[in-house]
Order: sequence, then structure tokens, then C-alpha cells
Amino acid sequence: MSAKTSLTVTATSQADTSQTASATANVTPPAPPNTFGYAVQGATIGSTMSNSVTATRYQMASQNGTVISMSVFIASPVSASPNNQFQVAIYADNGGTPGALIASSASQTIVPDAWNAVPISASVSANAYYWLAYNTNGLAANTNNLRYDSGGATSTWITLEPFGIWPAAYGPVGGTSSYNASMYSTFQ
Repeated sequence: MSAKTSLTVTATSQADTSQTASATANVTPPAPPNTFGYAVQGATIGSTMSNSVTATRYQMASQNGTVISMSVFIASPVSASPNNQFQVAIYADNGGTPGALIASSASQTIVPDAWNAVPISASVSANAYYWLAYNTNGLAANTNNLRYDSGGATSTWITLEPFGIWPAAYGPVGGTSSYNASMYSTFQ
């Protein structure tokens, strides 16, 4: 799913082929059903996401549910095996900052330039905020990074957090920014 799709239609008169008209429409696809997060392939590729934890704050839909998977859009380049793995997690919100770990996934091999979905299970409450988190074991600052769009949600990161280690309480925070990371949860 891309962020935006442009479609241009040109019509030519049958009576006078020198007469044409064009119209362009920009379409942003809707989020998949029963999701929360940012289900859009961002325009920008992140950096330095390897061996750190990146989390973005998103609000759950207006119904209770159970998260069954998380999806992240991971851009090229990707480190060679075995450093082509990622994990995701969900943290509770603690007054606008990430709080306690709710759930984390197993490791999965990255498919570059694609949505990568991984099973994860967590009960979530209607309208509550949660922090969707990403961790990867890439070897360089320019590998295994998520796509994102500037502005929007609050995002944080923990620097120098080894891959596969999810702190029970999120922190220490290495920095904050405002962007929508290309990641979302699917719930039922």
C-alpha cells in the first residue's frame, strides 16, 4: 500500500481530436479494517534504528479488542543474514510517555521494501493510547529502518538497546520527535 496514488485521465473529443481535457486525482487509501497506528508507507526512510528501540504513540479505535498482529514497513537496504531480523512490541501509555511492556513478538526475517507482519497478542482498551515499538539487529545506521512521515504522533527511542531485549518499563528515553512511523496493529 503506498502513501498516495495519482491518477490522470485524459479525454479526447471524437468530433474534434484536437480537443482534449485532463483531470488528476490524488487518492490516499484507507487504513485496513480493525487497525490502529499508521498504515501508510511513509515518504522518508529512518536512520539509526538498529539496536535501539523506536516507539510511536497511537490511539486505539473506539472499541475494546485483542491485537493479533503488528505490521511495519521496512525499507532497503537490509543487512545480510543473520542481521536481517526484527521484533515489535506494545507498551502502555504513561501520561504521554511509554510505560510498561504489554507484549512483544518473536524475531522475524525482514522482507525489504514491504509490509512485514508478525503475530503478537495483547488486550487493548477503547480510545486508550499505546506505544507501538520496533527493534532490529542491523549492522549499520542506514539498514533495517522503518519508513515514516514527518509530523503527527509523538515518537521516542532508546539508544543502544540490544536487539531482542524489551525493557519491562520503557527507558531511558534517548530522544523524542514528532513523526508517524509506518507501523500498525491489527485487532479483533
